[in-house]
Amino acid sequence: AGELRGRGVAVDIDVPEGLALAPAVEELLYRGAVEGLRNAAAHADATRVAVQVAASDGRARLRVEDDGRGFDAATRARRGEGGQLRLDMVGDLAAPLGGEARGGPGPGDG
Repeated sequence: AGELRGRGVAVDIDVPEGLALAPAVEELLYRGAVEGLRNAAAHADATRVAVQVAASDGRARLRVEDDGRGFDAATRARRGEGGQLRLDMVGDLAAPLGGEARGGPGPGDG
């Protein structure tokens, strides 16, 4: 978050105090948050980024949302071919824990 804040981007981080997760889940959420923030810094041209962690019913959820330009399916496929799509890597890490990673809604939607 420090890099984005240094650029004047508002970054809100919401993690419940006292949240206790399994170490593997904590690591996965950390990696996912780092990747989401890195992506926002590198591609989104965002002015606001929000990171939220929640847990209920034995499942944890990380949401990284920005108000940047987003990307479409063709851009995602092109970046993946060049080995640039780290969101897929986060999904690969999440799968053994029963999780998944999903990208944003599309162009103009952050």
